[in-house]
Amino acid sequence: MRQQPFRNLYLHIPFCKHKCGYCDFNAYAGMDRLMPDYIDALERELSAARYRYSFEPLQTVYLGGGTPSLLSAELATRLLNFVRATFDLAADAEVTLEANPASTDEAKLAAWMLGGVNRLSLGVQGFDGRALAVLERRTDAAQATRAFELARSMG
Repeated sequence: MRQQPFRNLYLHIPFCKHKCGYCDFNAYAGMDRLMPDYIDALERELSAARYRYSFEPLQTVYLGGGTPSLLSAELATRLLNFVRATFDLAADAEVTLEANPASTDEAKLAAWMLGGVNRLSLGVQGFDGRALAVLERRTDAAQATRAFELARSMG
């Protein structure tokens, strides 16, 4: 049976500032020093996948996690540029990046946009401080509002 070509790409970025108790994802807190090596390995894996499997122009690219917004602007740009250089993307491809409001700033937003991100999944679990504490979320309503307004103002 012949495999259908892939049209979607999910890239898992497993780094977090804090591993929430409810989180069941492959994610690690306090391992930021491994980010450059992880991106190196991810690029090698993507190159091997491109060689081994059939791909049509990608309809979606999704950077999830973990917290992809913890990547430095430089590492995020490098990864996004690598994806664009390695795979064909449809003209109307949706490129999504999951972002924590606390790690979203103007420099990163500019880098993400330059790298082709056209959809931001901003992690806002709520605005009630007590509920956020129960969820072990360290982002408050003010950070969420600031990140949302900054992202909107930058397009």
